[in-house]
Amino acid sequence: MLSRTIRALSLAALRERGRVAALLLPLLLLATPACAIDPGDLTFTVTPELPPGGAAYAREMVLLRLRGVYRTQILLEDVRQPALVNFSWTQLGRDTWGRTRMPDGQMALEFQRTIAVFPQHTGTFTIDPFIHRLTINDNGERKQIDVRSEPVPFPVATWTGEGGGPDAPEPWWLPARDVSITDHWDPDPETIKMGETARRIVVLEAQGMLAEGLPPRPVMRTRGIVTFAGPVKRETIITPSGPVARATYQWDVKPGVPEVIPLDAIKIPWFDTVSRTMREAEIPARQIGGGLPDREEDLKPPAPAGWPVLAAAALAAFGLGLALIGFGAGQGR
Repeated sequence: MLSRTIRALSLAALRERGRVAALLLPLLLLATPACAIDPGDLTFTVTPELPPGGAAYAREMVLLRLRGVYRTQILLEDVRQPALVNFSWTQLGRDTWGRTRMPDGQMALEFQRTIAVFPQHTGTFTIDPFIHRLTINDNGERKQIDVRSEPVPFPVATWTGEGGGPDAPEPWWLPARDVSITDHWDPDPETIKMGETARRIVVLEAQGMLAEGLPPRPVMRTRGIVTFAGPVKRETIITPSGPVARATYQWDVKPGVPEVIPLDAIKIPWFDTVSRTMREAEIPARQIGGGLPDREEDLKPPAPAGWPVLAAAALAAFGLGLALIGFGAGQGR
């Protein structure tokens, strides 16, 4: 009886071990490659998105696309970046991992990273190899492998346009995908009088730039006003398509004469990196003082009516009343 019980328990234990082995076997097959690593199983490339013509200008944004394709199980990974001498740079978002199909139809892991770089000078440079350090499972053995990208030649063109350019002291060189300006006053400059103060806030945004590349605060100077310049706030906003640089300029403006003071527009030239042409953004012209005639007339209270007008209105109302009484009597008869 005891031997039968022991045999039954042994069979139950064997069945349970079989179930556990059946569950673990697919996981082991997934974690352990069926064969050794071939040279073509691990590839790591760095591709610059250069503008038409094959060369960017100094301080113009170029995106570096890092891509790794790995036909093996990866346990740990770390990207070793070169010094990027002669470049400013920022990473756009987090690394992404996914799966991709190889030319032979097999599936592989895919790694992607995007870096925005900004060459600081004109010339021909080389981006040294990036290194992706992988800890892999090679036939059940834990192994560390460095996968290197190839060096990338990086030409930076000399400016050949009319005037300006990266090396000219004036005007400020501003290469961007797009530039926008907002202008806000508090209160409206037309409503302030001599001795009163209005605050002007101008926000300049440039797509495809770092905040350090934006121009200094523009000069706002004209006869008859006193200006007090406030601090400049700069910030860089990271987006998947590239950084967006934002600068906020501030002035307190006080008119010193009673007459109307015109403020001229301030033009900011910039290089459109999409169309490869020079363009202009503008801080709009405004007027200080002088009031807002249309709005002031609308806001005035109605003038009180004179005595002749009131008497005429009273007589008209009395006559209308008599006419209505006569009409009602006629209807009764």
